[in-house]
Amino acid sequence: MRFLSLLIIVTLSCQIALGQRATSKNFNRKVEVAPEYPVENLESIAFKFYYPYETITQDTLRKYIGNMRILEGDLAYIELGGPKYKSLRPLQMVDENWDMLVEVAFEDIGVKEKSLVVDTIETLLGLKPIYYYNVIHEMPTFVKITNRAGEVLDRWSPNAKKTIKFDRRYEGEYSEDGDTIFMTNDNYFSEKELRNAYQKKGEAKISRMSFLYSVSLVLEELYPKIYYSEHKDKLQINTGKHRKHNYSELDDAQKDAVKKLEKGRIEELAENITIWEKYLQQYDSLDIKAKINDAVAVGLHRNLAIAHLYRRNFDKALHHARMSNKPVRQGSFTVQTTGTRNEVNILPMIESRARAYQNNAHIERPEKLNRFFNFKKEIGKRGRNWKYDLIVHENRAREFYDELQEQIAAEITPEELEVTAKEKFLHQIQQPGSKFETLMLNFLQNEDIVGGPMPSVITEFENLHTLQAFGMKFTEVPESIGNMENLTQLNLSRNNLTTLPSSIGELSNLKTLNLAKNQLTTLPESIINCKNLKKIVLRENPISSEEMKRIQSWLPKKCKVK
Repeated sequence: MRFLSLLIIVTLSCQIALGQRATSKNFNRKVEVAPEYPVENLESIAFKFYYPYETITQDTLRKYIGNMRILEGDLAYIELGGPKYKSLRPLQMVDENWDMLVEVAFEDIGVKEKSLVVDTIETLLGLKPIYYYNVIHEMPTFVKITNRAGEVLDRWSPNAKKTIKFDRRYEGEYSEDGDTIFMTNDNYFSEKELRNAYQKKGEAKISRMSFLYSVSLVLEELYPKIYYSEHKDKLQINTGKHRKHNYSELDDAQKDAVKKLEKGRIEELAENITIWEKYLQQYDSLDIKAKINDAVAVGLHRNLAIAHLYRRNFDKALHHARMSNKPVRQGSFTVQTTGTRNEVNILPMIESRARAYQNNAHIERPEKLNRFFNFKKEIGKRGRNWKYDLIVHENRAREFYDELQEQIAAEITPEELEVTAKEKFLHQIQQPGSKFETLMLNFLQNEDIVGGPMPSVITEFENLHTLQAFGMKFTEVPESIGNMENLTQLNLSRNNLTTLPSSIGELSNLKTLNLAKNQLTTLPESIINCKNLKKIVLRENPISSEEMKRIQSWLPKKCKVK
């Protein structure tokens, strides 16, 4: 098995190395970025943390050992050359009469996985083994930002999974104002000692630490949304590379663009944009040996996204950034890429700066900005946070999640959805040797279409024999499904379907139809035309026994109903 894995890795590496690919050249550019949110009248911010259980209290923020270490997380990074944050107006943290309310809802799913790790430390008696657990904990977190007028400025969700070490026992005493008088900590020197400690307090401690990490992460993501920031963009410009193709014009455009970006000659990038667009016209998505194949095209899209970003043509920048995030075929494999190795996903950067320009470009920036108000320190410092009422014992995670999904759906126009979906589906179908017969959707790779109607663009792939679309939470199936006459297998289980279109009866070659775990109360009578149906799965739908008998009377005699 290890040999097979090694062979796959070596094969993939050789295919990537020998095939046409994008190569990059770095550039650094100093920038000052405006806040994402409107800040012209922003002076005070309030926080509310909704947590469902009473295991997290105000004392968790005030007294839990290590909270400042967790909450301060990125302070050293800021002090050692990270983003320099400044505000337009002096900011303060309040409980009421706020200009901005930051609400954070948590849902504590709990420990997903726990693994034992054995390490060693140097003692006076030599090396000694120490034991600890790496614990994967999941706490879905949802953020909502509201202004004084009650308008929702933003919603987002940080990463829910965290790996947390359960590794030390702490003992300490505090003064009345919460300052540490003394603190001791020690390792666990046997697996039994560690296991007993974890059984007594492990999951509760991990949950508290996960909560604090989530609070810290929310605050880190909030800073660039409310502060002006000074930092360096470290990005790459791409060209093509292959021994059989001449990319000299792209090589020259790459070197030229890097110089212009570093020297601030942004308007002159128009020449480079013309070259990159010209080469993209040669793109052939079906031929991995083409001069402009998937990998090179992704690099060119990324170049265009960066150039349009600095020229403040945000619509074009967003389009090319999305195109640079699509799956890329390399040899016999399809991989997700954002260009070349080590390149970051620039789509969030472009989205953020587009919002910043839209909301704050009209502000006449004063010569001197105000100091950085550290909300992390205010929340995590025992001597300060006593005056705020921060914890609310309510489970509002599902409410916040539903609102977030509605926002995401509203922000994607039907035109954008059609273009990006068709491109993504095409790449999923075009696996080498697949004969373009199978399309498998899943909520991770196709997260942008989860929860709405099934995109009608799917039905344009009329040659498909198999369509797997389970767990996508689709609410509707388009009438054009009847165009897919070659379908033999259709899996629509675990969606939110209440009805099916009558055109389902036009799928005359359909052999297997899985509709389990939906909200169907009946099927269209046209199902009687599916003469080749051998198996239909209807379990966990609210179909009455009488209606089920009626449906069975429409089906071929040899069709199994589950």
